[in-house]
Amino acid sequence: MAEGSQSLRFHRSLYAPEAVDEAVRAFADLAKLTVLHNPNDTLVVIDEPSADVAGVLADELANFALAETVARSRTLTVEGA
Repeated sequence: MAEGSQSLRFHRSLYAPEAVDEAVRAFADLAKLTVLHNPNDTLVVIDEPSADVAGVLADELANFALAETVARSRTLTVEGA
Protein backbone atom coordinates (compact mmCIF):
# COMPACT_ATOMS: atom_id res chain seq x y z
CA MET A 1 0.00 0.00 0.00
CA ALA A 2 1.38 3.41 -0.97
CA GLU A 3 2.31 5.99 1.63
CA GLY A 4 -0.73 8.03 2.55
CA SER A 5 -3.07 5.27 1.43
CA GLN A 6 -5.98 4.23 3.57
CA SER A 7 -7.64 0.84 3.46
CA LEU A 8 -11.09 -0.29 4.45
CA ARG A 9 -12.02 -3.93 5.00
CA PHE A 10 -15.71 -4.77 4.55
CA HIS A 11 -16.52 -8.17 6.07
CA ARG A 12 -19.11 -10.12 4.08
CA SER A 13 -21.11 -10.87 7.22
CA LEU A 14 -22.02 -7.15 7.33
CA TYR A 15 -21.51 -5.77 3.82
CA ALA A 16 -22.72 -7.16 0.51
CA PRO A 17 -19.83 -7.12 -1.99
CA GLU A 18 -22.15 -5.60 -4.61
CA ALA A 19 -22.99 -2.78 -2.19
CA VAL A 20 -19.29 -2.04 -1.68
CA ASP A 21 -18.83 -1.99 -5.46
CA GLU A 22 -21.72 0.49 -5.74
CA ALA A 23 -20.16 2.72 -3.07
CA VAL A 24 -16.85 2.66 -4.93
CA ARG A 25 -18.60 3.69 -8.16
CA ALA A 26 -20.39 6.52 -6.33
CA PHE A 27 -17.16 7.91 -4.87
CA ALA A 28 -14.84 7.20 -7.82
CA ASP A 29 -14.51 10.87 -8.75
CA LEU A 30 -13.15 11.73 -5.29
CA ALA A 31 -10.12 9.42 -5.10
CA LYS A 32 -8.30 6.55 -6.74
CA LEU A 33 -10.14 3.52 -5.32
CA THR A 34 -8.89 -0.03 -5.70
CA VAL A 35 -11.13 -3.00 -4.83
CA LEU A 36 -10.02 -6.50 -3.96
CA HIS A 37 -12.67 -9.17 -3.36
CA ASN A 38 -11.56 -11.88 -0.93
CA PRO A 39 -13.46 -14.95 0.32
CA ASN A 40 -14.34 -13.29 3.66
CA ASP A 41 -14.25 -9.60 2.87
CA THR A 42 -13.85 -6.83 0.33
CA LEU A 43 -10.83 -4.56 0.65
CA VAL A 44 -10.96 -0.99 -0.65
CA VAL A 45 -7.74 1.02 -0.86
CA ILE A 46 -8.10 4.79 -1.04
CA ASP A 47 -5.28 6.72 -2.73
CA GLU A 48 -5.02 10.37 -3.74
CA PRO A 49 -8.29 11.61 -2.21
CA SER A 50 -9.50 15.09 -3.13
CA ALA A 51 -8.21 17.48 -0.49
CA ASP A 52 -11.66 18.77 0.41
CA VAL A 53 -12.96 15.29 1.35
CA ALA A 54 -9.81 13.50 2.50
CA GLY A 55 -10.78 13.60 6.17
CA VAL A 56 -14.23 12.09 5.73
CA LEU A 57 -14.05 10.00 2.57
CA ALA A 58 -13.44 6.63 4.26
CA ASP A 59 -16.31 7.12 6.72
CA GLU A 60 -18.71 8.29 4.03
CA LEU A 61 -17.80 5.42 1.71
CA ALA A 62 -18.39 2.93 4.54
CA ASN A 63 -21.74 4.55 5.42
CA PHE A 64 -22.82 4.41 1.78
CA ALA A 65 -21.83 0.74 1.52
CA LEU A 66 -23.78 -0.12 4.67
CA ALA A 67 -26.87 1.79 3.54
CA GLU A 68 -26.68 0.09 0.14
CA THR A 69 -26.36 -3.32 1.85
CA VAL A 70 -29.49 -2.62 3.91
CA ALA A 71 -31.41 -1.40 0.86
CA ARG A 72 -30.43 -4.51 -1.10
CA SER A 73 -31.40 -6.84 1.75
CA ARG A 74 -34.81 -5.17 2.01
CA THR A 75 -35.34 -5.59 -1.71
CA LEU A 76 -34.45 -9.28 -1.47
CA THR A 77 -36.79 -9.72 1.49
CA VAL A 78 -39.71 -8.04 -0.29
CA GLU A 79 -39.11 -9.98 -3.50
CA GLY A 80 -38.85 -13.25 -1.58
CA ALA A 81 -42.04 -12.65 0.44
